[in-house]
Amino acid sequence: MNLFHILKLSAEFLSADPNIWELQESYSLGRRHLEALKVVNDIAERTIAIMQEYNKTLTKDEEDLQFLLQVIADHCQLYSTANKTELVQSRLMADTENFNKVILLGRITVLRMYMWSVVTD
Repeated sequence: MNLFHILKLSAEFLSADPNIWELQESYSLGRRHLEALKVVNDIAERTIAIMQEYNKTLTKDEEDLQFLLQVIADHCQLYSTANKTELVQSRLMADTENFNKVILLGRITVLRMYMWSVVTD
């Protein structure tokens, strides 16, 4: 579906020369309608609020927070297509190599799962 259909607006002005669009009623009506819309990115706003709330519980130190955010970004890149089973498997494999990495991956996984569950509710 295109935007015109969803908003029940006429798209007939698109077939005309763009220099005369402002003279056409369908363009003027559509423009007024679109300018009146309020744009909200609810998912992004909720994610930011969750992250801010979670940050307050993790650390008060800005340097630690920036490090943690970098680790999360690296984790998201490394496991961008991973499902829960693969994340658990990677945690088990890391356990034999470095216990601290497992703890951090666990926290990141919980954070990602928590953020995902809140965003998709």
